[in-house]
Amino acid sequence: MLVDFTLSAAKTRFQRDGIQGANLSQEETDLLIEAGIEPDELDYAGVELEKTVSNKDTLRRQWEEIMDSALTDASGLIGKTIVFALSQDHALQMLSVFEELYPQHVGLCEVITYKSNYKGEPLERFRKQNYPRIAISVDLLDTGVNVPEILNLVVMKPVQSRIKLEQMIGRGTRNDAAYKYRDRLPQGGKTGFLILDFWENDFDRRVEKAPPPTLAVNIRIFNTRLSQLERLLTRQGEAHTQGIVTRVREQLATLPLDSFAVKRHLFEIEATFDDAFWTRLTPDKLGFLKGKVGLLLRYAPVGDVEVQTFTGKLENLKLEKLGGKKSAQLESIVEDVARIPDSILESDEDRDLKNVVLMPSFAQTTPETLDRVREGLSKYMNRRTDRLKNFLELDLRDFIAERSHIVLDEAQQPLYAEAYREAVNREVTAKVFAHPAAKSLLAGDNTDSKAFDLALLDLERTLWRDLGKCYLNLDERNIRRAYQWKVGSLLEFVARVLELPGLPDYKKVVERQFETFVAAHPFTGRQTRFVKTLRSVLLERKRLEPYDLYDAPAIVALGEGAVDAWFTPEQRTALLEFGQGLGVLAQKGATS
Repeated sequence: MLVDFTLSAAKTRFQRDGIQGANLSQEETDLLIEAGIEPDELDYAGVELEKTVSNKDTLRRQWEEIMDSALTDASGLIGKTIVFALSQDHALQMLSVFEELYPQHVGLCEVITYKSNYKGEPLERFRKQNYPRIAISVDLLDTGVNVPEILNLVVMKPVQSRIKLEQMIGRGTRNDAAYKYRDRLPQGGKTGFLILDFWENDFDRRVEKAPPPTLAVNIRIFNTRLSQLERLLTRQGEAHTQGIVTRVREQLATLPLDSFAVKRHLFEIEATFDDAFWTRLTPDKLGFLKGKVGLLLRYAPVGDVEVQTFTGKLENLKLEKLGGKKSAQLESIVEDVARIPDSILESDEDRDLKNVVLMPSFAQTTPETLDRVREGLSKYMNRRTDRLKNFLELDLRDFIAERSHIVLDEAQQPLYAEAYREAVNREVTAKVFAHPAAKSLLAGDNTDSKAFDLALLDLERTLWRDLGKCYLNLDERNIRRAYQWKVGSLLEFVARVLELPGLPDYKKVVERQFETFVAAHPFTGRQTRFVKTLRSVLLERKRLEPYDLYDAPAIVALGEGAVDAWFTPEQRTALLEFGQGLGVLAQKGATS
């Protein structure tokens, strides 16, 4: 009942090789020196990207890979996509680079994390509205989010938990019956989805059973506090115990009572809203709170995740102090507090608390002191200095260095990049050196003649026909993905792959022939302008249809019916036949 996924993986040069000053070019070294960075001190492994170092051009190349690879709706716009980022800073940097690369797509991409999901509004827009199409998330969208129209998942972080990886995969598996917005799907509906992985996560190993849900941080805190109360049942009248009860009730007050998911359980939990329920707690009441009520907190806003995470550590350590199992949180709490800059502490009490935590005697702290630490220091957790104080931001040229596959044949079998390049090089070499155009070039025979240009055009047509239609599916897009070359024609590609610098590309041949055509006809100024505009249409489309003389946007801009007003019927016929003679792709509806 669920759709399956196609897996594609990519890795940039710096992801693969890391960033070492000794391996950089002289140009890159000079740029670093100008920026005040000592190249010899650069020694980062690929896995450190976005952890200890960030390289802006790496994000550019990754976005280009995403936009080139992603599944789209019927109009060609990228389908609903979740990008799983490594951190909040990583997510914001990705959004900044996206907006730099694609300024025309205002609102297409949005960061949706615990910090940005104000009252759930950004998430609701992603679920129900056409925009945004791309949601960059840190943990928030990993599990439990139901957007059936999702076509792409982009994994920009390592996922160590198999259960979590399976839950992330589940964001894209919803079947046809669940769709509400079919205009956001490819023509014919959703038959699968794409996972684009930049971190070499293990998607091959599958679990046999459905993974259990992962508890949100607020539920874990709630359950820990209930466990504390279990150990304090005989001390319910004490102020410390009543403080825990107050905090548990404060968490219950965050339940969104207008949510349908909560409303249907209200009759079961309404007793917990009455003060009488809390007058005397029993093991049965605590079990009910943990087993039934606490689970509804997954519908409640979590708040600042860093503050909540620190609170959870303190509550676990407090449980240990009350006789629970060891929490191993002490060292992590001390490290968190040590990273609070003294300059942001708001009072002498907060400064004293920081000093208390950093003293060796904190290992013997009391639950009451831990409450004071939570009240005084948790608010600073989202303003800590990074433990890696020398986080470095660079902008060195990067490129996609590896892809697991770059093209699919008709049977949907992946071709790996290296094998693809080998097959293309072999076929191109055979086709080109058997063609008269290459023989003329190598022999130096009249390479400026019309016959040579016509031979080049025939070579371009041959390559499109024989290599573009076969399992290689050779085109500019797959050339860029496999070779990292941006080419405008197959002639340009041939010149590069076979190292034939004297081979003109398609644009040069077409421009040369149009110059000859214009020179041979006594056109007026506006007729010449029309002919040159038609040339640009041909170069863009690589073929010319009769209606292009009227409907191509560049032609329409010249004025309605310009070709009829400016040319005689004989001239129009000659112009169309000339342009079609320079086309290299088959006419629409024609057989090749």
